[in-house]
Amino acid sequence: MSIARRVLTVLLAVVAACDSSSRPRAQGPNVILICMDTVRADHVGWNGYTKHATTPRLDRLAAEALVFADATATAGSTRPSVPSFLTGTYPLQHGLYGREGDSVAPLADDANTLAEAFDAAGWHTGAFVYNPQLARGNGFEQGFRTWQDQQADALSIRTRAEAWLDELPDDEPFFLYLHFLDAHWPYPIPEEYATKFADAATVAPFQGPDSWALITAIGTQERPTSETELDGLRALYDGGIRYIDDQLAVFFDELERSGEWNDTVVCVLADHGEEFMEHGRIGHGHGLWENLLRVPWIVRIPGAAAERVDVPVSLVDVFPTLLAAAGVPVPSSNEGIDRLRDRTTRTPIFAELKEEQSYQQALRSGEHKLVRRLRRAAGTDPNSPFKREEIAEMVRRGTGPAARVFDLATDPGEHDAKQGHELAPELEKALDGFGKDLLKRVRYRDGERREMDAAEVERLRQLGY
Repeated sequence: MSIARRVLTVLLAVVAACDSSSRPRAQGPNVILICMDTVRADHVGWNGYTKHATTPRLDRLAAEALVFADATATAGSTRPSVPSFLTGTYPLQHGLYGREGDSVAPLADDANTLAEAFDAAGWHTGAFVYNPQLARGNGFEQGFRTWQDQQADALSIRTRAEAWLDELPDDEPFFLYLHFLDAHWPYPIPEEYATKFADAATVAPFQGPDSWALITAIGTQERPTSETELDGLRALYDGGIRYIDDQLAVFFDELERSGEWNDTVVCVLADHGEEFMEHGRIGHGHGLWENLLRVPWIVRIPGAAAERVDVPVSLVDVFPTLLAAAGVPVPSSNEGIDRLRDRTTRTPIFAELKEEQSYQQALRSGEHKLVRRLRRAAGTDPNSPFKREEIAEMVRRGTGPAARVFDLATDPGEHDAKQGHELAPELEKALDGFGKDLLKRVRYRDGERREMDAAEVERLRQLGY
């Protein structure tokens, strides 16, 4: 070995030793956070879905877990929703809504994330994810010592995660984040899953290079469709969910074989749902409908009794719940509720949507849900950047057109909006107070906007963005 290589070897050993000594020795369970991108609550077996067997392995997991039967995302798309469960804050506070043209703002450096909390407490931290919106440079990687975000299907994500786990010390806990995109258009799944719930002819129109044009034409109602045709799209979607489930079955079996299973907290959720023309659109990110916001959420804790929790919960509750499950201190920036300790407190369920020239809010209290759109001030240049401070001012002002109220007990599909509902003033007052209170508490600074490169823009375009 040359002198230069000897010196390099010694230096690397010193760096590794310093890195190892900088992490405290942790005592606690492993924690795995699994996000199934785009999976709505009513398409998983443990929530009563029976048309297709989408989640046989996860149904078994749910049978020994806390099942949050009424869980809601803070937004109907990935970019604002994921940081909410990674930080325990709402979009109004963490500041991520979406892209403006070809530029995006990352999650702020001062955000307190799950991975940072686990890393500081001594857990090994790793993430194996795929969604271009989560790519390195968007801030989601904060706190993860290993972060892999290259294009990958469920099989690839599983095998990479297993390889990472194989390299970890046996007696030190880990926090692992897996994010699967297989139930998101264009459903890049093996043929056996694409045709698992429908024949090839039925699903073929929604595969291939022309499928987005078809979905767009149907979603804009330029082209008529039918339930039979939409069944093909839903079959592909369900096939994507089943593909994730089957890969998780192999992953869980490996954890059992390795002896890790009995000391591992497993959390499974989705970042948002999906619409299949229930309100005249296909996809997500365009509204605050329940089919876009209601998501599955289960937490399996070794040795704990299974329980179904029917109290409405928000995905901001994931942050304190997982930290508490591992005995890790919860940062004061947290807005969520530790649902291991408190499964009964009812809080208003709040969600947001930033549009090109307006900002929507939804607040659900009991069975009633109010949706309100706040528009930019008169005279605002529509080509000017729509910044978070402008949204904050809208929230402080709290004025807008008449809000819509839905009674979800009698109208779960949200097809009968009531303007002038007797509860509207009370709900609007609650919504005003909720938003203003959020702005008084934690509020991360805006990350510096960056221009996406052509490859990143193309990856997003391939997903319909």
